[in-house]
Amino acid sequence: MNDCQLKVNRKYFKFRIRFDWPSYKTARKYFLPDFDAFRFKISLILTNSHPVVSVVRSLASGVKAIGGIHIPISGPKPLLMDLQDYLDSQSRNGVIYFSLGSQIDTSTIPNQVFAALYRAFEQVPQQILWTCAKERMPPLLGNVKCIGWAPRLPRKVLDNGVDVDRKSFQVF
Repeated sequence: MNDCQLKVNRKYFKFRIRFDWPSYKTARKYFLPDFDAFRFKISLILTNSHPVVSVVRSLASGVKAIGGIHIPISGPKPLLMDLQDYLDSQSRNGVIYFSLGSQIDTSTIPNQVFAALYRAFEQVPQQILWTCAKERMPPLLGNVKCIGWAPRLPRKVLDNGVDVDRKSFQVF
């Protein structure tokens, strides 16, 4: 560290001691306990993580991972009737569920990309279930069904299908 950096650091810390320290003491007096006083008295810390998907690390005995606590134990909710009927009727060759996720708006996709997707969809024997904005869609092929929104399909529903999204490609 050169002399100029030392002078800047010294001025910065003098400023912090002069202006920040009194306000910190006042806030600690009226609002917060001193962190040093209670940091060794903490008996339980809940973290939103799960050991299966987290980095392996050693944790104190008072740290409990509760990631996934929001997932219901009862299992997946039943599908809408028209969606369930469509999946049941197309079970001969299977169904490909194609979704670009909720962050990508299909109305912003260029026409060349739509044409490439259509050429790819024509070549597969399965039915395509596509979550997309219906107002932008060109005329659909015989094996493509466009729906505005679908719940995330449970794996047991897709016994004879392929689940395709932007994060993974899984064949069941």
